[in-house]
Amino acid sequence: MNLFASPDNDSDDESESETDVQNLPSQQQQQQQQQQQQQQSIPSHPIIKDLSDAIKFLSQPLSLDGYNLNHVEYVISMYMGSMAQCRIHGKEINRLGGIDHLMTILYTLIGYWKLKEQSGKNASGSLEGSEQDTYELELQVANVILGALRDLSCGNALNRIQIGQYDYQIQSKETCGNDVPVVISTDISTSANARIYNGIRITSFFITRHAHQTWEEIPKAELKSMTNALGVARNITHSTPYNCKALHETGMTSVFIDRLLGKVQSADQNGNATLSLSFAKSHLGEIASCRSLPDSSKPWREACYRLAGTLINMAEKCRDAAIECAGDEDIIWILIDSWGGVKDWNALFDTGDLKKAIPVLHLGLFAVLTEKLRMEGEEGDCREQVMNEARLRVRSKNGHVDEIHSKRMLLDVIHGILENEKRRKLRAQERENSRKANR
Repeated sequence: MNLFASPDNDSDDESESETDVQNLPSQQQQQQQQQQQQQQSIPSHPIIKDLSDAIKFLSQPLSLDGYNLNHVEYVISMYMGSMAQCRIHGKEINRLGGIDHLMTILYTLIGYWKLKEQSGKNASGSLEGSEQDTYELELQVANVILGALRDLSCGNALNRIQIGQYDYQIQSKETCGNDVPVVISTDISTSANARIYNGIRITSFFITRHAHQTWEEIPKAELKSMTNALGVARNITHSTPYNCKALHETGMTSVFIDRLLGKVQSADQNGNATLSLSFAKSHLGEIASCRSLPDSSKPWREACYRLAGTLINMAEKCRDAAIECAGDEDIIWILIDSWGGVKDWNALFDTGDLKKAIPVLHLGLFAVLTEKLRMEGEEGDCREQVMNEARLRVRSKNGHVDEIHSKRMLLDVIHGILENEKRRKLRAQERENSRKANR
């Protein structure tokens, strides 16, 4: 206040301050109205109290705005985001249609990505700004769904079948828009008589979309989705003949083998697809290929482990897959390594502790190894002779084996593994007979 002002000036100041006080409520009302308008512009989501509400929400047509995508990811994480939840509620989730709805969301996302590719935009590389942010959210939703499907298919035969037999041409009529492509192509050549396995193709999309990239070139978030999809593939092929046959008939056996061998797709001058090794050349000028899984420092080690596990599962229930695996010696070494490898070479040929030599043989790997011996004409009655010759070769080297992974060495190892598995079963049967006799 001006101490030297006239009384008239004092009255003017008081009137101005009163006016400001009168205007204050109206300003607050305006702010409240703006907040209400902003809230009204954001679509509201139904209150989710339990699993039934969650699955009902997931059954709605998928909106690709950021707010909805975040909520979809949150709901899936809350009710299907852990192995414990999927183990406890897996049967109920399937009964309520949860697996179908998760697969439909994946189908919808793939459809939108295909549309972007058709318009000249690569969803995983050429987007900018808000489009890139939206794609990252879409990929997060895909990752959490693949993780849920992986856990839902673990230890639940009905869920494994449901994932493999899902038909998006039926399920998506009420949940997908007309602008989503009807057929998902994984760029895998199939015979004219091959069936269209819809659930299998949706899962395979996340594995095959990077067929033209080396492990190092795959973006981190997309490597995660590929690893999760491989987890789904490994789990749904466990003791499930339908899924094993479906994966093989859609060409995935060769896809898995090529990826494990480090082969990537490229195009020649005529535009035809070709395969090339992605390994660097050694100082000798030869391709330095790997016959074991990557070490733990490589981010893609888990993906390779799941690739090998899927092939072993497929070989158990699909002989054609076993034959294809047996046709590549490098793949056999990798499958042996993923199974646990040979820990004690001496024990493998009767000169050490059998328990330390090899783990219990997986039936799928057994199928691959026996098919390899059949191809080489070393099955059946000749095994004892071959084993004796192998023992002599090992003893002549004082228990050391060749560093070179030769065919003869591979066949010796196969004979040793199968013979030791036979001995293990006989001992187990003897223990069981003894236990029954002592009752």
